[in-house]
This record gives sequence, C-alpha cells and structure tokens, in this order.
Amino acid sequence: MPLGFVAPPADAESVVVGSDEANVVQYLASLASSTDVKDDDPYQVSLTLNLRMKRTSTCDGIKVAITDDPEAPKVFLKEEDFRKRYPWDYGQLTDRLRKRYTDFKTTRAYHDVRKPLMKDAKYCMSRFLDPGNPKSAKKVFFSPQILDEFDKCYTLKKGSA
Repeated sequence: MPLGFVAPPADAESVVVGSDEANVVQYLASLASSTDVKDDDPYQVSLTLNLRMKRTSTCDGIKVAITDDPEAPKVFLKEEDFRKRYPWDYGQLTDRLRKRYTDFKTTRAYHDVRKPLMKDAKYCMSRFLDPGNPKSAKKVFFSPQILDEFDKCYTLKKGSA
C-alpha cells in the first residue's frame, strides 16, 4: 500500500530544537489541533520536512564529525550530498588554483602541498568505482575548504577570494 494512504502516527519523536525551530513546531501543532479532520473531507495535506546539515557558529547546533569509529551513530550520505561536499576532481582543483593564484604552477611544490592534505577527510575523499571492492579503480574528489591551505602557500590574484 502506498505510504500516502497509511494513517500517520499521532506523535513522532524529534531532536532538541532551538527557539526558532520550537516556534515553527508550536505553530504547526496549533494548526493541527485547531483543525477538525473528518474521514470524508475531500482534501488532506501532508507536510514534508527536509533536514540539511549546515555549518554554523551558534552553540545550538549538534556537533558532527567524520569518523571510522564503529560505535559512532551512522549517517548515510547520498551521491548528491557527497558531490556537494567534494565537488572538484583533480583537474577541476588544479584549474581553480591556476585561476586563483598569480604564482601557481603544476610543479613538485604543488604536489608536495596537495598530497598530505589528501589524508584529511576535511579536504579530500576517494570514491571507488565498485564500492564493495577496495581493489577497484578510484577517483579522488576535493572540498573547497582545501583552498584555505593553498592560500598559505600561494599569492592570491586581485579579486580572488
């Protein structure tokens, strides 16, 4: 039976929310309690709530870290989530660095800066062609955060940042 025809649960558990989120939840709850829904009503509306991870400097955010700890809570990323976090392959990274710095060249010095950064998941992640086979071909993708490290080594062009 399609999910749209199954009666929703009366209550659902959620995480602790900040004051803005609490106001939205309270408003939606007041709407739900003030509305009389009858089985023979011709229209009913459902609410879709999308959660997205976003970096924040406020203290009410939930702390998250990438880890290989088997006891850590599991979070699954879809392909599009991965590509948002790591949008550039080697060629795209190199092109961006050429456009960003006045003194950038694809030399040993560039590779000496890039290769150690590839060990940090904050800057880089590898994807296997066959995720179940660790011997399959892989491709490396880079996060825009890696630019902060290259900024320490090269001179920015005017207007780049």
